[in-house]
Amino acid sequence: MISMSEKCEQCGNCTEVCPIAEIIDDLETFEVFTDKDFDLWNCCSCFLCEENCPNKLSVREEIFKKRQAIDLQNFPKRIRKYYNNIIETGFVFPMDEIQNLTRKKIGLKELDLEKIKSEIKKLIAKTESGAKAET
Repeated sequence: MISMSEKCEQCGNCTEVCPIAEIIDDLETFEVFTDKDFDLWNCCSCFLCEENCPNKLSVREEIFKKRQAIDLQNFPKRIRKYYNNIIETGFVFPMDEIQNLTRKKIGLKELDLEKIKSEIKKLIAKTESGAKAET
């Protein structure tokens, strides 16, 4: 079986269209297939890499596969913070009544933060129990 790294021609088409590569100097997105130190958090899931690859390889898919193999304790600290926020509150960034006051001022409906937190906890429990049943 031919590996992704062998299929990748390193033509740079993926890098040419990558929005993240526009803001991060020296990012070569195809290096996800060959470089063990590739930063797996440099992906915005736009699929442009896949659409522009002559071999239809997906940098995004490779990144996500490698992310899923990472133990939570080995997540970079900057990522773990956001992950923990989602687990605890249901939001990437901290949300509290101050955000609800702001929402109210601009005419948006207030969020039921406790309900969202409760629903996230149920979803996580259901996902975890389903994952245990599969193993």
